[in-house]
Order: sequence, then C-alpha cells, then structure tokens
Amino acid sequence: MTRLPLCCWSSAREIEKPRPVYFRRFIRSCAGSQLDTRGGNGSTIHCNRRRLAAEARWSPDSKQIYYFGHPAGQLAILRKTADGSGSEELILKQDHWLAPKSITPDGRYLLFESNEPESGSDLWLMPLAGEGKPAPFIKTSSNEGNAVLSPDGRWVAYVSDKSGRFEIYVRPFPAPGPEAQISSGTADWVSGGSTVPVDWRRDGKELFYVSADWKVMSVPVNAGAAFSAGAPHPLFAVPPGSQVEATGDGQRFLVNAPIQDDRPASLEVILNWSRELPAQ
Repeated sequence: MTRLPLCCWSSAREIEKPRPVYFRRFIRSCAGSQLDTRGGNGSTIHCNRRRLAAEARWSPDSKQIYYFGHPAGQLAILRKTADGSGSEELILKQDHWLAPKSITPDGRYLLFESNEPESGSDLWLMPLAGEGKPAPFIKTSSNEGNAVLSPDGRWVAYVSDKSGRFEIYVRPFPAPGPEAQISSGTADWVSGGSTVPVDWRRDGKELFYVSADWKVMSVPVNAGAAFSAGAPHPLFAVPPGSQVEATGDGQRFLVNAPIQDDRPASLEVILNWSRELPAQ
C-alpha cells in the first residue's frame, strides 16, 4: 500500500486557483524528498535526506510554508518561502516529534503539535516574532492534535481521544473556555500516522472531518461570539486510510488515498545456485 504524503490547500483560499502543497518522496535514488506547490506556476522546495519534510502548513498570506523536518538529525519546524527562493529557516527544534498545525490569521502565532514523553500528543502555542518561548495550549493526559484555527482566529477545532476514542472538539482561542464536541466517531489514525484532519469553510460556517466509517462529514456551525453546531451529515465516502482537505468554499476536496497493490506475489526459483558460489 503506497501513498503520496499529506496534501493541503493554500491558506489564501479566496484566490481564483487554489494551490495545494504536497510532498514527493524520492524512492529509487534515496535522495530525500521535495515539497511541491501547484496551481498556476508551481514551485518546488528541495530537502535533502536529513530534512525529510512532512506536515506542511501555509502562512495566512500563502507566501510561506511551515513544515516538519530534521536538519542535522534534529527534529524541527522549518519555514521557507512558497516560491522556493531563499534559505530554509529554523523556527523550533526539540528532541521529540513536533509538527506545525495552524497559524493565526495575523501571522503572529504558530499552533503546533508535540509528542510529549510524559503526556502524549499535546498542543502548544509559539510566538513567531521576538524572543517568546512556546507555551502549552492544551496539555492533558489524553492525546490532542490536528488543531486548525477558524478563519477569524476566535475558535480552534482539534482532535482528542479524551472520551476513549478520537473525536472533534471546538473551543475558544486563545483564552480558555468550554469545548463542544461536533463529531460522533472519527476515523482515528489514517495511513501514514496522521490523525484525521478537520477543516473550516472559509466563512467559518461549516466544518469537515472524516467519520469512523470513512465518510467525509459536514457540520453546520455558528462560530460568532458563542459557538454552536448542528448535526453532522455525510457528503461522500473515501477509501479507508485517506487524508482529505477541503477548498475554502467547501465545494472541492483533495483526497490522498492509499493505493492497494493487488498484483499477486511472485515466487522465483533459482536452479543450480551452487554454481554461483565462489570456489572453495
């Protein structure tokens, strides 16, 4: 079973031609991986094999891309211009896994996921200017991840297994407040090790996620001064293990589905194999 790693649409979703970003991994040459942005004039960001990229997120103006890598063997969040120019910039490094998840609409803060040795996956908040240090945003004994901020930056949707299974929750941002569960069972972990993503529609009136039976679900929401959500309803089914991203208007979806190799296994028999051995 093979796949292209996770794709995500440009965050400037009101542009006429959305630009997805995805990673292409070199298999044959083992040269590493590259990050491609497509739409109009595409560009490529090359990473060597010690900077294997994954978990990409666009900046709010779609001019930069934040992604996970491991330069010089270190686990890090990196940043680079979307057109591939300039050098790679180190944002944060640590000795355990981390990944960028969402950037505030004003570009001032990065919400990222960190796999903490004591508490599992947690959500952290980091200022992108000045000398500010990362601070925990949601840190519990449960696993939290795949956070995405609402278009106005007032709410955050995320995945948590606090109920014993993964569900989608929404809570205020950045101040603490009550959380609302909007899902009734999600697809847990997709192929490749990522949690099932959740997406906001550009106007903040709809959320999308993948259900436990692998259907893309739509949830109508009111995310104004207070938050409320309607009942989830299915839009379409996807193959098990798929990753899904919605365009800003919620009318198109980018589906990254596993490809099952159905070719029968072959058995090779080598005759007179002893003749290939060096003479003793």
